[in-house]
Amino acid sequence: MKKYVFIDKEGIEFKNLLSGPAQIGRILNYIIYAGDGILKHRPGNRNDTFANNIGSAWCIEFMIGLGLVRLDSIVDGSSNVYYTRLTPQGMKIYNILVENAIMPVFEHKSNPKYTLKFLKEHNALNIVNVFEEVFRQTIIFKDLCIFLDLDNIDTDELVMNKDKFMEGIFSELCEFYTKTPYIRKGHGASTAGNRVPSLLQLLEFLKYAYCKDGDVYFNIRALKKGIFNKTYRLDITERHLISEYEKEEKILNRLADKYGIEGNRTVSTRVRLSQAQLIFKERLKREYGSFCWLCGIKNDNLLLASHIKDSSLCNIYDKAKNNNGLLLCAQHDKLFDSGLISFEYETGKVMISKSLTKDDRKLSNISEDMRLQDKLMTDERRNFLKWHNDNKFFD
Repeated sequence: MKKYVFIDKEGIEFKNLLSGPAQIGRILNYIIYAGDGILKHRPGNRNDTFANNIGSAWCIEFMIGLGLVRLDSIVDGSSNVYYTRLTPQGMKIYNILVENAIMPVFEHKSNPKYTLKFLKEHNALNIVNVFEEVFRQTIIFKDLCIFLDLDNIDTDELVMNKDKFMEGIFSELCEFYTKTPYIRKGHGASTAGNRVPSLLQLLEFLKYAYCKDGDVYFNIRALKKGIFNKTYRLDITERHLISEYEKEEKILNRLADKYGIEGNRTVSTRVRLSQAQLIFKERLKREYGSFCWLCGIKNDNLLLASHIKDSSLCNIYDKAKNNNGLLLCAQHDKLFDSGLISFEYETGKVMISKSLTKDDRKLSNISEDMRLQDKLMTDERRNFLKWHNDNKFFD
């Protein structure tokens, strides 16, 4: 038997490596639900109706193996229902879905071609690149390469009988990880036949393989080197921007219906209106550019969407309204949110609190000659800035 990757210290089990059904459309829906803070997991649950926000157990098990979600605390009053939380890898995909105003509308049983077509229509094909990056770090990808003996294949394509592949990889991994031989029983769908197709769908989604006439055609070049498609870039035409606002409004309407227009309707203590926040940041970046509007820093990891009027005091629509915001670096966001700086609502000129010493100002890269550009000074933003001048700024 081949030696596969040990999982003892990885926090996962064999059932997380090959589990299903877990169609790619359902995985994307569950990523959105988990990002919204509502996806729950009950081990062994086969009901796929999403009743009480409980997902299909087999799909969530596979997502755990892919490193997209992890189990959180037990739901109050339950002994075996868990909250789920996105991992950093899952958050990357969630952010793209939200930035492109995509709601959990993927057909659960959709095939990879349908999902790719949907993502293309919604300007979100870059999800495929992120999925590839995530998948290549997983244990199941490494085990697949070991099973295929990838290092010793010198052709660009490998063809295997689909049934033999499913039974073979499931049998080897089952025996390696559980120390129990896998024996196919009966003449119906086998355990391998139920659980391995999730892996095959993901391979097809990434263009690592495709199935035809009972065979699996593996793209050996892609498996070895990856595909990363540079053509999966964002469309930034004016027509696209208009459609983005329309889609974003649909998401905000959905959030308003779900949590109330003030965003405070109690559903769960873990529900966060992160979609509204991500829409808010994207609108600010589209308005004037992806850099700190005060000092010019361009690294997106250092940029924050700063609310002028506190988000906690805003309804859902004002939370995502770009005129209620400024795109600032982390340092200037902290100064602004703390009321140590503000911007004069008529001119956009920076206002600096007297509590900041000369040394503080120098170290914080803040000076009295800074100001917001005139094009940012819309009437609505001036009104929000006046609120900040009157209610947050410490003179």
